[in-house]
Amino acid sequence: MPASRPIEVRFWEKVKRGLSTECWLWVGGHSAKSYGKISLGTTTLRAHRVAYILQKGPIPEGKQIDHLCRNRLCVNANHMEVVDNRQNVLRGIG
Repeated sequence: MPASRPIEVRFWEKVKRGLSTECWLWVGGHSAKSYGKISLGTTTLRAHRVAYILQKGPIPEGKQIDHLCRNRLCVNANHMEVVDNRQNVLRGIG
């Protein structure tokens, strides 16, 4: 069986990038709540969290990623901020 390609390679193949100020859209699979998703072995990860890790580094334990642009399919880490659950809920729409 051939070795799996690195997640970084598979990830960026599923992103439509634009300028650093624009949303970079995830064009791979997504959840029912419209968050992008990517598989790592038997685990499914949210694409925006993978994007943040690849571009900015680790996400602190217990923290969430807030899409400042409000586009759940955006994987541009310049549009994301690490927040706690309370901040994320208060900033949420609805």
